[in-house]
Amino acid sequence: MFKLDKIEVKKFKQIDSIEMDVADLNILVGSNGSGKSSIL
Repeated sequence: MFKLDKIEVKKFKQIDSIEMDVADLNILVGSNGSGKSSIL
C-alpha cells in the first residue's frame, strides 16, 4: 500500500514554502486566510 511520509509545497497560493511530515492523523491550525485549505 502507498503511504505519504512528507509533503512539501513551494509558492502555491498563500504558501511561500512549507515542509510537513505526515502521520496517521494530522491537524492543521491557523488563522483565516493562512492557507490551511491550500494544503488539502
